[in-house]
Amino acid sequence: MKLKITFLTDNTVYSSNLKAEHGLSVLIETPEEKILFDCGQSGLLLDNAKILNISLLNISKIVLSHGHYDHTGGLLSILKYCSKKINVYAHPAIFEKKYMIGNKLINTDAYSKRYIGMMESRESYEKYGAIFNLTSTMSHLNETMMLMGFIPRKNDFEKVENGFLKKINDDKSDNIFVHDEIEDDNSIIINDKDGLIIISGCAHSGIINTINRAIDLTGNERIKAVIGGFHLNSKSKEYSNRIISELKKYNIGLIVPVHCSGLEASCKLREEFLERCVFGSVGKSLEL
Repeated sequence: MKLKITFLTDNTVYSSNLKAEHGLSVLIETPEEKILFDCGQSGLLLDNAKILNISLLNISKIVLSHGHYDHTGGLLSILKYCSKKINVYAHPAIFEKKYMIGNKLINTDAYSKRYIGMMESRESYEKYGAIFNLTSTMSHLNETMMLMGFIPRKNDFEKVENGFLKKINDDKSDNIFVHDEIEDDNSIIINDKDGLIIISGCAHSGIINTINRAIDLTGNERIKAVIGGFHLNSKSKEYSNRIISELKKYNIGLIVPVHCSGLEASCKLREEFLERCVFGSVGKSLEL
C-alpha cells in the first residue's frame, strides 16, 4: 500500500515560511483518501498546508487522538474551511472537562488549574459539519486502517501523571476534580503488508501499551513504524531509558518521535536506533 504521512503541525520546524506550535496534526494520504489525524492547537495547519501546496478540502475523515487543546484546537478552523459534512472519529470521553495542575497559590496549600480540554461545545463543531463517531472500542476507518479505542494500561511502569485532572460536575460553587486517566487516548493502526504502522497523538496510555494494543488487535507482531508523540518530554531520564529499553524488544523498522516526545528523549532514541529513528517536524513527509 502506498502511504504518505505529512506533519502539518508540530513543536518543531526547520523549513522557511512554515510555522510550529505546541501541537500535532498529521495528514495521512492513501491512493483512496486523505485522513487528518489531530488538528493542532490552532488553525495553523491550514497556513502550513497552503505553503506546502496541500489541499485539505478533500479530506474524508478527521481522527482525534484525545481531547486536549493542542490536538483539537484547530478542529473548528478545519471544519469551517472544508464547509461540508465530515466524519470525526474519537473516544466518547473526548468532551470531558480536562485540566492540568499549575502553580501553587500564594499563602495556601492549593494549586491553580489550567483548562486544557476541547475549546468548543460538541454542538459548535456539529454546526459546522462534524459528524461525531464516538466509541471506546476498536473501529475501522477503512480496510487497512483502524482506531484502537481504549488502550489497556497493562504494564506497571507507564502511568498518567498526577497533574492531569478532569472536572466531574459543572457546579461552579462546588467544583469537583479527580485524576484524569485520559481514557480517550487513542492511536491509529495501519495494517500494511510489511507490518503495522502505529500513529500516536501523545501516547498518554504509554507507547509500550499502545504498541501492545496494536499487536493484540491485529495478531501481527511485525512493526513497520511507530510515529507520533511518545510523551517523554515531561518524564525523567530513568523513565525514558526504560521506554527505550522496552522498545528494543520489538523489531521496529522506523521510529519517528514528534510533539511531546521531547528533544532529549528524541536524541536518545536516535542514538540508540540510529538510522531507524527519524525526527519529525512541520512539513516533513514520510512515504511508507
